[in-house]
Amino acid sequence: VDAHSRRDIYFGDSWFTQTKTAETVHNENDVHFVGQLKTGHAKFPKKWLEEQMDEMPSGNWITLECTGRNGVPLVGMGYKYSSKKTLLFVMSKGSGATTKGIPYIAKYCDNNGNVHEREIDRPQVLSDYFMRSNL
Repeated sequence: VDAHSRRDIYFGDSWFTQTKTAETVHNENDVHFVGQLKTGHAKFPKKWLEEQMDEMPSGNWITLECTGRNGVPLVGMGYKYSSKKTLLFVMSKGSGATTKGIPYIAKYCDNNGNVHEREIDRPQVLSDYFMRSNL
């Protein structure tokens, strides 16, 4: 995915995210969209991605591309940030790089209560998303 797009990028939370949002924002506002998908998963391979990633370790992701309504190129992504949880994302193609980016820093306690950190790989587009998602 082209990381140097000239379009602006909207980052949306799960309240707004569905494939239709990415298509509409791309067509009507000439901007990219990246959002985490939870309930608005119509026309998105949610179950398939979750099944494929079920046994994968953290730090893995699957990237899928398709052409949406009106020819809008879309990217669907499953990202395993922990051993149990797969996060799902939908975005317009060109909204960011799907290659390895800035890692997620997982914090955990050992048996003695000492806090440790571990880097979890993630794609650059999701590094960008999480750096800006609280703004």
